Amino acid sequence: MGIFRIHCGERPATSEQHRWCCADHGVCYIFRKSYQECDQDYCKCVFEIFGK
Repeated sequence: MGIFRIHCGERPATSEQHRWCCADHGVCYIFRKSYQECDQDYCKCVFEIFGK
């Protein structure tokens, strides 16, 4: 199964939506990485939610 790209430009309203967003990207929650360790091209949702 490949990595699916989805649009995270629309800020997820809840942490659950954020979790699904990153899980669908195949990074962050699956590998329990922080947003700094994530591939920013795939995990912009993390930056947008936490603004860090």
